[in-house]
Amino acid sequence: MRIAVLWIVLATGASVLVAMLDAARRRRAQATTFVQPNATEYVWVLIPWLIVVLCAAPAVHRVLAAE
Repeated sequence: MRIAVLWIVLATGASVLVAMLDAARRRRAQATTFVQPNATEYVWVLIPWLIVVLCAAPAVHRVLAAE
């Protein structure tokens, strides 16, 4: 049961990450002035997710170790 919940949380988180990246890409495409796409913007979208992953890793490890 715990593994199923972890997979559901992982799928939800991944879909939110993809939605954030898509929103950043669409916002760039709709800019009124032409600006060269910048990788820095995508890095700043990924940083909060890296923080979440690093914070959740010990809890996930503990849940998996309890099985």
